[in-house]
Amino acid sequence: MTGILSFLSTSSQVSSSLQSTFGLIVGCIASINTVLQSVSGSCQFGVKCEAHRTAAEEYHKVITRLRFELEMPNEPDFIDRFIDKLEQDVLSYFPPDRVARGSMI
Repeated sequence: MTGILSFLSTSSQVSSSLQSTFGLIVGCIASINTVLQSVSGSCQFGVKCEAHRTAAEEYHKVITRLRFELEMPNEPDFIDRFIDKLEQDVLSYFPPDRVARGSMI
């Protein structure tokens, strides 16, 4: 869209006042785009998305393992080993203090 407006702002087919308006619109859109990219970069949405995707995959593995063992139990000490592994993998990460206190603000 900005490419078309930029082209129209330099076209001789368009009046000079309309060219100025198109140039102003292109500048505003570029400024808004810059602000949005800065916010996106500082919030690291891509990194957070990947972390959530990884967590979902790990959760899916846990659920699959539990379902498999419930359907076809073949390990007598499965629960003990499962809980030990779960404690090592999951419970070793401490939530932030504000989450632990129940205050999200």
